[in-house]
Amino acid sequence: MVATEMPMFSAAIFGEPVPLPLRVGFIARALVFAWSMITFRRLTVEVTHEIQVRFGRTWPHRTIDPATIRSARAVRNSPWHGWGIRWIRNGSLWNVWGLDAVELELTSGRRFRIGSDEPDTLLAAIRVVAPTS
Repeated sequence: MVATEMPMFSAAIFGEPVPLPLRVGFIARALVFAWSMITFRRLTVEVTHEIQVRFGRTWPHRTIDPATIRSARAVRNSPWHGWGIRWIRNGSLWNVWGLDAVELELTSGRRFRIGSDEPDTLLAAIRVVAPTS
């Protein structure tokens, strides 16, 4: 094999110069990956007069009015659901780790699952502000 015909990944291993577009693409992907790891490492749920769910400090976030909650229950997710923000049947799932969650059925018919390592505590707090659930 002639050195000029080497694939790009082997060029980096054998010390040949890597073209600028490849370096820029690698750095951009690394920055997006680092941002994702920092942002999606923690899921915060605050239950006051409304329910606020957010990853990171500000974005992404979702605010739920307790008046729009038809029912709430503790559920166990399938490992296939994964972690992060996922679309599930009739709604979405926000989860960082584990399989336990609280599922809110909204008056719109949509479902919103909030991953939690303490689903019973979260469910009790939600039932305080949304007693019809």
